[in-house]
Amino acid sequence: MSDFDTQLKWEWPAGRAVETTVLVRVMRVSKSSKGLFGILGSPSLANALPDATDVVAVVDGGAKALGGKTILVQMPGVNALFAVGDEVELELIDHDKICVGIQLVDKTR
Repeated sequence: MSDFDTQLKWEWPAGRAVETTVLVRVMRVSKSSKGLFGILGSPSLANALPDATDVVAVVDGGAKALGGKTILVQMPGVNALFAVGDEVELELIDHDKICVGIQLVDKTR
């Protein structure tokens, strides 16, 4: 049994407009598996992410279809600048299937 309900794909924004922003609470941050012999971490693979990191979070607000669900996003480590318990905003496109941005929520606002 997996510890998430749905998985979002990570892509860089490439000038595309964000369709939806969802608020999530981070439950787990861990390095992604590189597979047998590290083959999944090879930069020659089209879908390989630099320093791939798995983020599991619970959706607290935003897209109705994702509300209350636990999601997994595999993203580049450089974008995973938060810790367990933090609230972050995920920027989504393609009917809430692709994450193109992530920002830590500023609690001082």
